[in-house]
Amino acid sequence: KYTSFEELPIWQKARTLSKFVFELTLEEPFNKDFRFRDQIRSSAGSIADNIAEGFERSGNKEFIQFLYIAKGSCGEARSQAYRAFDNNYLNQETLDALLQSTLEISCEIAGLIKYLKSSEYKDQNTDNSIQNSEFKIQNCPTKPNLSYSKFQIQNSRLNPINKIKQS
Repeated sequence: KYTSFEELPIWQKARTLSKFVFELTLEEPFNKDFRFRDQIRSSAGSIADNIAEGFERSGNKEFIQFLYIAKGSCGEARSQAYRAFDNNYLNQETLDALLQSTLEISCEIAGLIKYLKSSEYKDQNTDNSIQNSEFKIQNCPTKPNLSYSKFQIQNSRLNPINKIKQS
């Protein structure tokens, strides 16, 4: 049984992601875009923070609520990774690493939520009853299949800039 959030592999992965994002945002030109830099740092950090806060609550019900928030922050960080790539703050390799990490963490959060919902202690205000195990669901992607080049985005029929040029 886990006795602290620091023991959770999912929190450790989220902490690593937060550190990785922080280090990326120290580089130019990312570090000059203060608002966006702070926004992506916040969303990446929020993943680990919400896992920790939920674990420290009085039972699985509240923990699940915070895990959903952490999962949302994971999606936010993934979306911001695309924006950073589109603004030439990240290269394709770094984007792929961020996508892979956020997809894995999101999937593992979903697995943990599923586990907690089926736990015999799910509605009780007892200490969290998480057993030492991995929390993955069967269909977790092992590789992101979501890489989009700038060329694809710029030449998309859905690109509003292209629609203006055609008018």
